[in-house]
Amino acid sequence: MDVSQRHSPAVLYPLRHSRQLRILWAAVVVGSGLLLLLWTWQGAGVGHELWLRVGAAALLWLLCAVLGWQAQHRLPQGALHWSGCGWLWEINGQARPLQGVPVVILDLQRLLIVGFVDGRKRTQHFVLQRNWAPHAWMDLRRAVYSSAHPPQNSSSSKAL
Repeated sequence: MDVSQRHSPAVLYPLRHSRQLRILWAAVVVGSGLLLLLWTWQGAGVGHELWLRVGAAALLWLLCAVLGWQAQHRLPQGALHWSGCGWLWEINGQARPLQGVPVVILDLQRLLIVGFVDGRKRTQHFVLQRNWAPHAWMDLRRAVYSSAHPPQNSSSSKAL
């Protein structure tokens, strides 16, 4: 089966910062901060140990908030391009070939998180949202799912 038989046309899909991920990050940070305050007020304990527990929890909360902020700002920008033969990540006018095959990490129909795996090592993650290019969404999904299963070499199966 060649590429043309896999029904995955070439597609160029934009990569942007995800507004939904920012909203989710903010909700988690605010919610966990409120839980931390409630825990401090209602039942963290008393005396000297109270401030140790609250201080450690507050530092951990702050560390998680900062790491989450940095992670969402490090998400790739540019465009993801399926040429029909291979994947490219286009950034600042330069195309970088992506090694390996795409692996769907999360598929929520309107949000797709894809990691490219080269052997056992995951090389790059991409967060893709339908509203960034609705006209190309189905082509992108076909390309991701069809290229994740490369065709079998028909000559090797004939030798068996």
